[in-house]
Amino acid sequence: MSSAAKSARVVSMDQYRGYTVAGMFLVNFVGHLAAFHYVLKHNSGFFSYADSIMPAFIFCAGFSYRLTAIRRFSEMGAAGACWSYFRRSLALVMVSVAIFTFNADLGRSWNQSVNVVGLPAVLSEFLFEFLKAGMWEVLSIIGMTQILLLPVINRDFKVRLIAAVVFPLLHLLFSWSFNYDFANGLPNWFNNFFGAHDKTVWDGGLFGPLAWALPMLAGTLTYDVIAARSATKSSGILFAVSVALMFGGYLTNCLSRLYDDNPAMQAITKQKEEALITRETELKEKLTPLEEELKDLQRLEKDSPPSERRTTLMREVRPIRKELKLVQRQIGSLKNIA
Repeated sequence: MSSAAKSARVVSMDQYRGYTVAGMFLVNFVGHLAAFHYVLKHNSGFFSYADSIMPAFIFCAGFSYRLTAIRRFSEMGAAGACWSYFRRSLALVMVSVAIFTFNADLGRSWNQSVNVVGLPAVLSEFLFEFLKAGMWEVLSIIGMTQILLLPVINRDFKVRLIAAVVFPLLHLLFSWSFNYDFANGLPNWFNNFFGAHDKTVWDGGLFGPLAWALPMLAGTLTYDVIAARSATKSSGILFAVSVALMFGGYLTNCLSRLYDDNPAMQAITKQKEEALITRETELKEKLTPLEEELKDLQRLEKDSPPSERRTTLMREVRPIRKELKLVQRQIGSLKNIA
């Protein structure tokens, strides 16, 4: 197969990528709306439709990664191609950080923390929180996972298939050893070397790319299947593999019933849940009078510009609401632990 043929766009993948982007809009829009069925929302108890969207998007990224890598390694050599992908992947991370991490909320929390614990401690804790949870949005995950897979992206099918087994097993080992507790803000031995002990993570956190490597590698392997075979043959192979993986995933998930009862974990999570409920009550008591005063001012100033007091109240209410939502989300997550 010629280089031109290998680098040609695959229309079905473009369509599938469009579907995943549309799916992102859907699940993010309905996530906080009670009128929509819970299968359209993210959760910690089972694999919902919403939970399928991001892995599907990273699968698309893996497909494109392999498609372009064949051409780029051929034209630029291994060193040039690796450096090119490294720069592009870091650029994705920087864009993600600029959009999702460095914003007005960061500035407010930074000022509050500096006033309480001082600049050196804030710098240290900020770095730990950033690496543990703050930077891991979808673009950062794609960028860092691409860097993780650079050593194997131009290797043959068997090497990448082995990698698709090794990386999830490594993540499983880490989770068994410490990462499950680490990601959920619970005591673990890794906390002896890393801060942000109470911080919970989103989309896998610091060690998430080990797990996200699986859908990305699946995308690279799928490209190889499609590129080397006719549409009919490749469709049959992919369908059979997909069904096998679905049943394998279900059977693997059944193993979770082996540790339904965990008294030690239940005691820890109960204590943490009680602390969060106490904090939730404090925030509600603080927020209620402010919101009532703000509503009164909004009625009085309906046809006039906001007064200084109204502006001040809006600034005070916003971070309290945000923290309250975070606390309520953590309470909900803890109900699915242990």
